[in-house]
Amino acid sequence: MENSQYKVQFEKRFKDTEIVCSSTIEEGIHYINNTVKGVVIISGRMGQVLVPRVNHMENLLAVIIFCGNLNLHREWSKNYGKVVNVVNDINKAL
Repeated sequence: MENSQYKVQFEKRFKDTEIVCSSTIEEGIHYINNTVKGVVIISGRMGQVLVPRVNHMENLLAVIIFCGNLNLHREWSKNYGKVVNVVNDINKAL
C-alpha cells in the first residue's frame, strides 16, 4: 500500500511527531480539528475538496499537495495561503 510506505518514511524522518493517515475528507477534517498544530500532505484531488474547508483553521500550519498534475493543482491552490507547496516527488514534501 503506497500510503503506508509514505507514512513509514515520515515516521522515520519525524520521530517525535504523530503521523496520521486519513482516507476520507471527513476523517481528515476530524484529525485537523483535534490537532494542536498540524501540517497536511494530501493528494491533489482530495486537496481540492479539503483545502477550501480547512484553510481558515488556525491550528493548520500548512498544506502540501502531492500529485501527478502539478500545473492543475498549482492553479487552484494558489488561492489558499496555507498551501505552501505542490509536488510530485514525496521527497520534496519531506
